[in-house]
Amino acid sequence: MAVKARSIARRPDMRTRAREAAATAILEAAEEVAATRGLEATSTSAIAERAGVAVGTLYNYFPDRDALLAALFKLRRDALLPILIAAAEATAGLPFEERLRAYMAGVARAFDEFRPFCRVAMAAAESVKPRPRSAVLLAITETLTEILRPILRGRAEEHARMLFGAFKAQLHWRLEHDEPFEPGAQLLVDTFLPGIRQQRGDQRGDQRGES
Repeated sequence: MAVKARSIARRPDMRTRAREAAATAILEAAEEVAATRGLEATSTSAIAERAGVAVGTLYNYFPDRDALLAALFKLRRDALLPILIAAAEATAGLPFEERLRAYMAGVARAFDEFRPFCRVAMAAAESVKPRPRSAVLLAITETLTEILRPILRGRAEEHARMLFGAFKAQLHWRLEHDEPFEPGAQLLVDTFLPGIRQQRGDQRGDQRGES
């Protein structure tokens, strides 16, 4: 009797896991369709076909295409965020230039791991305006600001936004040319650092002048 009771107690959890797995499979199918065909061609019928389910089955999980895409964005952002946080923590004790280079490399590798989603996200960014800043973009900007603050004092956030804006432009270019992201991130750091060194020297000159 106790064994039967435990078996019954497990059934809702098994059903929940099965439903979550089915929903994830549909989201992954949506990502594949959107990454290869573009958002405009990402219909519920195309997603259902790629997932191997009936359209009616798809609607059992998501009320419409917008809700499905919103769930895809949440799924991928929830997966990306811990990787980015780990990259920030792993580089925290490094000297400034080494830390900036290592962190940007970690961000590039994380985005490369989610390359199909990057295609979808960038297509959505071009078609949906205005749009709120995502937790992923906010986390990167905040970490870059933290890295730059000891060097640039009051202008750290401004430069962090400039650097990340240039990084996004690199993502676009490298997606279009099917190139990996990390070399682009290193190129940006190589281009960015001379300006940082110049401003740092100017700040030290100002401090000497004040004294």
